[in-house]
Amino acid sequence: MSNIEHLQDNIIKSLQSLSELEEIFAKIIDFFPYPIQVYALDGISVLVNRAILEEYHVADPNMVIGKYNIFKDPYIIAQSQMDKVRKAFEGKKVFFTDIKVPLEDIADRYGVRDLDVVAAYQDITLFPILNDKKQVIYVVAIMINRRGYRGKTEIEK
Repeated sequence: MSNIEHLQDNIIKSLQSLSELEEIFAKIIDFFPYPIQVYALDGISVLVNRAILEEYHVADPNMVIGKYNIFKDPYIIAQSQMDKVRKAFEGKKVFFTDIKVPLEDIADRYGVRDLDVVAAYQDITLFPILNDKKQVIYVVAIMINRRGYRGKTEIEK
């Protein structure tokens, strides 16, 4: 196991031990500097942090929470990645690298008109949060932006 994987395992174990303290868990997620989304076992979003709202210019977390279902995401389905996503809901860590963010879909879904990014690519880690019986109770997605291409306003500046 590499040092990075060992560090990730330690972080995941720490988060898993906090899962019973959902209020603390939610606060940690909310202040995390990377976009994070948490899903219930049925795939429905139950928590998004400030970073994800800011990243995609979503005004209200209630536009996502309880409405977005990862299992029904047309982009994930079209990319044939659903089997890999489901593995996280079965208790495994899953990594996606260099994924093109479906910005147009996000803008349409949430009514966002001011996205200043033309294209973006992310690495995404999905991992389960387990209860004390080692059963999956949530799945967390952490998104780390790798590349972003801005619109003409940056070129003009």
